[in-house]
Amino acid sequence: MEQERSVDILMSKIKDEPSYVEDIRQNPIQTLQKLSEEVKLSNPIIPASQDKFTYRIAVSVLSLVVLIVVGCVAVVIMIAAIEKTAEPEFPDILVAIGSTALGALAGLLAPIAQQPTPVK
Repeated sequence: MEQERSVDILMSKIKDEPSYVEDIRQNPIQTLQKLSEEVKLSNPIIPASQDKFTYRIAVSVLSLVVLIVVGCVAVVIMIAAIEKTAEPEFPDILVAIGSTALGALAGLLAPIAQQPTPVK
């Protein structure tokens, strides 16, 4: 399903109300400003704190990255055990990606501190 954009809503308002066409001819800037305000009021921006879809995608992708890194570490350890190497070497990029993804995941999942309300 395609998301309806503000310009689509604006066009449907103009098509549905013939008086807007005449108003645009006479005073285009003022009429379009009025229409844009109506569209903004009827379609408010979703704040990031309420955008659950994007939040879930971010948590899912970061979790997947952490799991892939853990899997890669397990493979490196198994290869080191097969080759009987004393200490397995982990690539620096693997450590960097894993720690960054884990830190970002912790930041997303940590509770947000509320500012105390001033006492009156």
